[in-house]
Amino acid sequence: MSANTRLAGNFTSTGTSSEFVVSGRDFVLKIGGTFSATVALEIFNTQANAWQTVESYLVPSVKAVESVARGGRFRLNCSAYTSGTVSYELEAMND
Repeated sequence: MSANTRLAGNFTSTGTSSEFVVSGRDFVLKIGGTFSATVALEIFNTQANAWQTVESYLVPSVKAVESVARGGRFRLNCSAYTSGTVSYELEAMND
């Protein structure tokens, strides 16, 4: 899988984003909008062969995320949704 530099989109229901693959770089996570929902940042654990929650968000947030592994696979999971639009953006930071 090749590394991403940016991934953006919206949630208007439950579901997951596309994968965001980092190449040993940190990235910025931005969650915005007016919504009632729970959005989790998840990382794929290759040893467990499963997605694991890094952190969950209930309100708009901006966070710098350290990439814990070269080629780390991340995604967002809108696991609970009531109303509104959740916008998101994950963007690799410059080295």
